[in-house]
Amino acid sequence: MKNLVIFGARGASREGAKRVTVAGVTVSCGIIHTAAPDFAAELSPGHVLVRVRSFSCNYRDRTFFHAMRRVPSHRFTAVGSEFAGEVIRVGAAVTDLASGDLVVGNCHYTGWLINEDGVREGVVTNQASKEYLVAPASKLSRVPRSMTIEEAGAFGLNMQTAYSMVRRAAPKPGDHVLVMSATSNTSLAVLHALRDSGVRVYAATTTTDRDNELEALGARVIHMPRTLKKPTVDRVAREIRGFTHALDPFLDLNGQSAVENLRPMGTYVTCGLLAQNPHSAQDPSLGNGVSASQLLLPAIMKNLSLVGNCIGLTRDLQAALDDFERGRIGVTLDSVWTGNQVGGFLDRTFNDPRRFGKTVFRYAS
Repeated sequence: MKNLVIFGARGASREGAKRVTVAGVTVSCGIIHTAAPDFAAELSPGHVLVRVRSFSCNYRDRTFFHAMRRVPSHRFTAVGSEFAGEVIRVGAAVTDLASGDLVVGNCHYTGWLINEDGVREGVVTNQASKEYLVAPASKLSRVPRSMTIEEAGAFGLNMQTAYSMVRRAAPKPGDHVLVMSATSNTSLAVLHALRDSGVRVYAATTTTDRDNELEALGARVIHMPRTLKKPTVDRVAREIRGFTHALDPFLDLNGQSAVENLRPMGTYVTCGLLAQNPHSAQDPSLGNGVSASQLLLPAIMKNLSLVGNCIGLTRDLQAALDDFERGRIGVTLDSVWTGNQVGGFLDRTFNDPRRFGKTVFRYAS
């Protein structure tokens, strides 16, 4: 079976392999072939064998590249935390999935880590580039027939997180919702989720050449650097007497600005940090980061609600799938890669500032 892999960074580089640098670590990468699973072997009753057709990486996956810095170059790991695949076989107790179904990962997460059935919550796999995987049926969701293989490979974890953030923020028609780091993949998914909801959406970004795309998602664009002769977050906040909600993928990058520009009784929802590994922690855009007092003092003084969000629930993913089937939302895809385009795929995913949306790798049928 095919595996898109990265090799350890210690020792000689792999002869003929592509090289890519992610999170400060330069590794060899490529497609390798390993033994396929035994298709005749009996599956556990509640499990499903899936053939991965497409997959993508998320910001969190940088951490796994950083971990390869001390790994010998003869060792390797598959990558990716988002996938779409075809059901090959199901266990005897599985009744809601069948051979031939196209599925994505259901990363249902409450924070208990293990659910009442003993199934681990959260991301289905951190090695989505393995061509075959076995997962509990509860960790998979069927996608609409109208969804392409490429769209599905960029959908599950991304949209499940976005829909959870919007659900927990609970904006009402007419509210003013600020979306921080608007060209990040999570924020683009949030913009899709908010589209046509009746709220007034503001997309805050340092990117200067994506106004048309962000406006097409229903947002008013706010440019962050004060040197630009365009609206900045604090200026717009004064115009509208503060935002009612702020949704933010990077607490340590945007948290202070977001809470300072919320109106009293506002809500701030965040799902992560920019500094998820030592290399990212050195990003100059972080400055000195954000302190607890910089977040909590405005929250106390203005009676704000601060909400932490990790992924989402099954119902969040299902709501996103239903909205896609109804044509209410789409998927912002940057590019699709295949064959031996491994280095280009990884470099575009993690390093290229021109990327807008998800990059997807597709295995040939």
